[in-house]
Amino acid sequence: MTIYAASLSASTPAAAQQGAAAILDAGFGGIVLSSPVQHEAWNALRKLLPKDSVKAIELFLPSPRSLRPGERASFCAGAENKTERSENLAQARKTLEAVDQLGIPLVLVPMTRLNIAGLGRSYLEPTASPEQGQLSFRAESIELHARMDSLLALLSFLLELYLAPGSGQSLPAQ
Repeated sequence: MTIYAASLSASTPAAAQQGAAAILDAGFGGIVLSSPVQHEAWNALRKLLPKDSVKAIELFLPSPRSLRPGERASFCAGAENKTERSENLAQARKTLEAVDQLGIPLVLVPMTRLNIAGLGRSYLEPTASPEQGQLSFRAESIELHARMDSLLALLSFLLELYLAPGSGQSLPAQ
């Protein structure tokens, strides 16, 4: 099996440069940027990397300037509330701007865990009464729907931006 790209995350410009150089020197065909990539490390990478060397980027990168080195951003594709959803969409737009600037062909949407505690509708903890279980299931169901709506809104947003006139992107003909 041939590996064409290696994953890179970095919290400092020096770590970004060192990691990128090691990946490219090892003969990999490209780099996949994964969280976290701090803003200063992002700027260093943009200056260092050859054109078309970044093959994919994780959604919500580069990390905002406000994060300290080593911290992970709290962005999540399945946000619970409208404020988080708005912040996620704004950060997703920044990722797509970076994609356009660098010509990155692939955006990776991080895995999103939508299920809440419990094994399913009929599962009740051994000490829970049926009434408590029903109330708990109802609350979890509302949260699950909110997270699913948020995920679908994010994916719809990304697709609209991807297909927008002037984006230079289009889906392949089928």
